[in-house]
Amino acid sequence: MSALIRAVLSSQAVQLHPGEHADLVLTVQNFSEIVDRYQITVEGVDPSWVNLSRSELSLFPKDQDQVRLTLQPRARREHADPPPGSCSAARPA
Repeated sequence: MSALIRAVLSSQAVQLHPGEHADLVLTVQNFSEIVDRYQITVEGVDPSWVNLSRSELSLFPKDQDQVRLTLQPRARREHADPPPGSCSAARPA
């Protein structure tokens, strides 16, 4: 991630059981001098568990905005613990 962008999630860790949900907020700040666009992704968890209020942001210089993120794990057949996930904001390739 560039030093000119900051992405901060409202909670550092969330522990959920199947059927439970957590609502989080990702705050993205553009510290650059240009208008820029960012793609929001969540990695390391099943994509069907994730609902983003939007997957892209366009921010003016020195501006910030927020994306609402809901995580809701579905029932799993195996009983292994799911891997830790991460959320990021990056410029699209």
